[in-house]
Amino acid sequence: MLKLKIQVQDEDKFELVLQLLSQQLHKELYKIEPLHKELYKIEPLDIESDKNNIYFLLEYAHSKFINRILIKIKDLIEIIEFNIEYAYIYSREEAYTDIDNQTNRNIIYNNLKY
Repeated sequence: MLKLKIQVQDEDKFELVLQLLSQQLHKELYKIEPLHKELYKIEPLDIESDKNNIYFLLEYAHSKFINRILIKIKDLIEIIEFNIEYAYIYSREEAYTDIDNQTNRNIIYNNLKY
């Protein structure tokens, strides 16, 4: 799973990215894996402690698709011009606490920049 972090002022841009992503990515992925009905899912996380950012959870059916998904998102945010941060997580608990369960340290975010 990936935890996505965007700034509040970029919420409308992110919604546009989600719409374009579903149109572009589903066409490509269904050609490769026609048996999968849901290869990825993005849902909002209800984290109220951070007023400057909005968080989303990106779940994917198989790890071989994560690079393709990230590349598509990066291409779209380059056109729309905003940044997304992401972190690899292994459970919903980690998504809400921002603490890696294995190391008990804060989760490290990476940048997808335009």
